[in-house]
Amino acid sequence: MQHYYHAFSQTKEEAEKKIEYVENEILPFKQYIDTAIKTLENKKVKARWQKVEADFNATLVLKGYLYEYDALSHIKLDNEFYRHLDSIIFLQNIPNNSDYDEKLIVVLENNERIKISLKNGDIAQGCMALYKLCNISYEQELDSICDIKNNGFIHLDSLQIDDHEKKKLTDNTIKKVSWNGDDIYTKTLKEWFGGQVELDSKQASIKGIENNKILLDINTNKASIIQKDGFLLPASLESNHIQDNHKVLIDGRPKIIYCSNKVENPLYKQIKKTIDYIDYCDFKSLCDENENKIDIEKKDFNKVWVKNIKKDKITLHDKNQVLYTFRKE
Repeated sequence: MQHYYHAFSQTKEEAEKKIEYVENEILPFKQYIDTAIKTLENKKVKARWQKVEADFNATLVLKGYLYEYDALSHIKLDNEFYRHLDSIIFLQNIPNNSDYDEKLIVVLENNERIKISLKNGDIAQGCMALYKLCNISYEQELDSICDIKNNGFIHLDSLQIDDHEKKKLTDNTIKKVSWNGDDIYTKTLKEWFGGQVELDSKQASIKGIENNKILLDINTNKASIIQKDGFLLPASLESNHIQDNHKVLIDGRPKIIYCSNKVENPLYKQIKKTIDYIDYCDFKSLCDENENKIDIEKKDFNKVWVKNIKKDKITLHDKNQVLYTFRKE
């Protein structure tokens, strides 16, 4: 720092006098600091550890899975009928006066036109004709039940077209169909299974289709007549029953279900373990494997405080037989 003193002095001698004066003034303080440092370096300190009680001393982790489950009914299609789904096209607004000398004209999404020759019987316009088209036997007279109006079906396998044109019809979206100069509304059979069905003349919305099951947006267990656009479907109504090894924790809509194993079912929506799933645990009924009651004094998400558990890891269960892994921290 000597350059500092020289900067504020006129001569070298003046700067040296200032340096000497400052050193003499701060010498007592410097001696005090040196003495304090030596005293602390030679001092011995005694201390002892004291355990501080933590907020939580264990974790409680669910063993298994939680699901939201809506107990909806479904319609199970006849296996033979389901096998023909990709080969059958639904027709609506069929002309009353059909001229089989006229060709059915199909326009695909790429504007390619396919002309199909029809013969009497190629269009199934009654329930019995539809069943016959799918090789389904039925003892009851169905046409008296059906209200088909101007609707019908055609089976691609029964038409006078080659395999190449048939593949075009199944692989491409049909833009337009006309016959006898009239436009006909068409859908594939899978597309047809949208909207609603009638269960004993009562409307029920279709939620989706999974393989040969049409999922409904209601829960009912009774229907003797199942129709779609007037056609009696070769199908039966089934209700989704909760399996015996699935535990209902909350009996509402949707239900909260506990399963020890993972469930592969579109009706079961898994509840992620990142949410506060411990809310579904009954802490007042927790027991160990020997049915000894476990008292949990407080909790926060999966952190808990428990007294008098000697083991570091055990399996607990509540009154609903929901399993948890308990780990001491």
